Amino acid sequence: GQLFEFRRLLETDAARLAAERAPPEQIAELAAVVARYEPDANTQLNWKRFAEVDEAIHRIISVAAGNPYLELMVASVRGMM
Repeated sequence: GQLFEFRRLLETDAARLAAERAPPEQIAELAAVVARYEPDANTQLNWKRFAEVDEAIHRIISVAAGNPYLELMVASVRGMM
């Protein structure tokens, strides 16, 4: 509903700003986090691992956006889920 709509708007801007502003170290950190995800033994979605990786991805992107207010809002919205 409305929370997901707001989240989509917020995270789209965060990703856009991160793409413009992220230094190489943050891009490398993001790539390393994405590489950590592995499906379970049956190649099915590993929800526990996915949740850990997803949380880290959103945290890195919001920090890389370079706006502490945006970072705070992304964390706040994720806390509501």
